[in-house]
Amino acid sequence: MVASRADPALPLPRLRARGELLELRAADLRFTSDEAAEYLNRSMGLTLTAPDVAALEERTEGWIAALQLAALSLQGRDDVAGFIAAFAGDDRYIVDYLAEEVLQRQPDHVRDFLLRTSVLSRLTGSLCDAVTGQDGGRAALEALDRGNLS
Repeated sequence: MVASRADPALPLPRLRARGELLELRAADLRFTSDEAAEYLNRSMGLTLTAPDVAALEERTEGWIAALQLAALSLQGRDDVAGFIAAFAGDDRYIVDYLAEEVLQRQPDHVRDFLLRTSVLSRLTGSLCDAVTGQDGGRAALEALDRGNLS
């Protein structure tokens, strides 16, 4: 068994072809709408409607950490529907979590790349090169993707 955020240096295509590889990828770890509803309403004690749960599940892409942070942000709010409608991942808890758990664990060059390219609405190698003033944008994006940071 190998657990990793990034693909290990193993002959994965060959193992897949032989049926010798069982993979759990990001899509396998995401909560479905039903799982999100169960978690938010039962575990977190909220009383969200099905459309509210669906909106949160879509905006968080089913990631439990984001769902938990959204639930913490929702507790004690009077306008739940308004919060969910405006929820875009810029809530203080989410920003704190991402800054502490994700960004601070990255090497300086990765943090610098992410900071400089954060102004872009879409990422391509050439756009990243133009914004950073350096070459290697495509390679950096590929490395981020391999490390499941995209």
